[in-house]
Amino acid sequence: MARAFGYAVTVLLLAGAAWAADPIERILARVDGQAILLSDLRVARALGLGGVRTDDEEIVALRRLVDRQLVLIEVLRIQPVEPDAAAVARVAQGLTLLAGGAARLAGILTAAGLPSGYVQRLAREQVWTEVYARQRFGEDASGGARASWVRDLRRRGTVACRLPGC
Repeated sequence: MARAFGYAVTVLLLAGAAWAADPIERILARVDGQAILLSDLRVARALGLGGVRTDDEEIVALRRLVDRQLVLIEVLRIQPVEPDAAAVARVAQGLTLLAGGAARLAGILTAAGLPSGYVQRLAREQVWTEVYARQRFGEDASGGARASWVRDLRRRGTVACRLPGC
């Protein structure tokens, strides 16, 4: 009886170790109370979201997602109007192409447990951010002034990361 119990405990421990090696989901960071999940990182890599590239190391990708979230929080603080539907559709189409097409995008979203409407939300957020950046920085919307502003957002915001250097 004790031997059977010992085998059962060993099997459970080994199974737990196998599951722990490949987490389904976990919180990687919190930005002003909003979680950035492992699935967010995976989707960002697949879609090039927030400047994240597929070959980025996890810490680099997470840092870019944190910056994206800080910018989005600032943009939403001013309560922007609903963006132009055509602009959102263009961005959504671009995200679909970056993912490798509609079928591959559907697979990415399904694997991450996200609804198909998630891409529209991402596209709307990107349009809001681009409009805000053009209004705030003019011609320097992707240059030094914006980088300085993002660094300031990091100083003012509350960022907690599970990875050092984030």
